[in-house]
Amino acid sequence: MSTTRTTSSARSTSSTSSTSRRTTAPRRTGGAVGLAATVALAVGMLAAPATAGAAADPNAEWSFRGTGSTGTVTAFTTPLPPTTLPSQPLMCDLDELGDQAVLAGGSLFQVATAEGTAVVRFGRAGDVPLCGDWDGGGEDTPGVRRGNVYHLASSWTDGGGTVRSHRFGQATDSLALTGDWDGNGTDTVAVRRGNVFHASRANTDGGGAVVRSGFGRASDDALAGDFAGAGHDSLALRRAEQVDGRTELVFHVASARLGTVLRADRRVPFGQVGDVPVAGRPLDTDRDQVGAVRFP
Repeated sequence: MSTTRTTSSARSTSSTSSTSRRTTAPRRTGGAVGLAATVALAVGMLAAPATAGAAADPNAEWSFRGTGSTGTVTAFTTPLPPTTLPSQPLMCDLDELGDQAVLAGGSLFQVATAEGTAVVRFGRAGDVPLCGDWDGGGEDTPGVRRGNVYHLASSWTDGGGTVRSHRFGQATDSLALTGDWDGNGTDTVAVRRGNVFHASRANTDGGGAVVRSGFGRASDDALAGDFAGAGHDSLALRRAEQVDGRTELVFHVASARLGTVLRADRRVPFGQVGDVPVAGRPLDTDRDQVGAVRFP
């Protein structure tokens, strides 16, 4: 499954924000063979410290909190892409040792590496970036949404290698998520229409045997992940709530499969107003965590 996911928000590398529609969930994927063959991927994606006297490059700050009782926080930074286009944070499993942080937008997917960053070109400006294990082979690769058409790459190389395309949902669906909804090891797409999530079961036109669940509000940010370590992906919703006269961002996390009655069984306050929500496994654990990305 895919612990990468798209979120409902993307953030520009300038000071303006842009709303697109994660992330992006059971243990899915491994990495991108094409990318790993050309650059050394850095597990953990920690940005190298600036040398003394040198101007520090602007970084995106990533932080994740476990949804269990301990709520341990993991944090790291990655460089910003060299573009003013919106940057969508994704968590993609490239090496089966935990997810890697990816900033995508404007047909560019930037992955931090041991040598700095590597950029893969896939899709077009205006596409919604995704990643997932599209064929159940154990490796996440890029994908994009264009209207109601999904273009799924087979490698982390410019152009994406062999690209498969299929139609699912409607162009007006408010967001798209990727996840392993049935625990079979393959990531597929889910879309939200109102507050109802429609999850495909195959990366083919129409999505195969589609399952549906209502959950939360149409205005909630939504993420996908295996937050309970159950072997299949479910959903987490983030919304702002007023607590003692202040605004608090709260994730409402479900563990049941899509196609059943979804209820939040955990409430996780995390992040600040302006943070972009994300979900993934920054460490090699058995479950996904909710997270936040903060741009300068």
